[in-house]
Amino acid sequence: MPRTIWNAWQKGMIALLNSKKFNTKLRELFSEHAPAGRDPDILIDAFRNYYTMKNPGFGSNHWYFSKTKTTFHTNQNGAYFATEDPEFETLCVEHSTQLAQAVGRDRWLKTFLARYPGN
Repeated sequence: MPRTIWNAWQKGMIALLNSKKFNTKLRELFSEHAPAGRDPDILIDAFRNYYTMKNPGFGSNHWYFSKTKTTFHTNQNGAYFATEDPEFETLCVEHSTQLAQAVGRDRWLKTFLARYPGN
């Protein structure tokens, strides 16, 4: 079996999804974006099952939230919210920044290619 070469962001995503601080913030933000009554842990578990050493071919991923017309992205550039709807642009910037703060500047810079939000 050939050896898997992991990119920094792939190893970083696995570590982040196992971080209590990151998960707490992600749960809070997913709760704001998801329809009422939806359990954010289901989506976090889906990401956790995708970003695992048992899935060596994983790449970038995303999830669309119809309530806020936003998409949560995970890729080599970061873990962030984006939208094409001007009404939700500020929300995406705020939530992406909060998530980056939960990751921490040093860990963000070691994991992702995009600059640390707020710098």
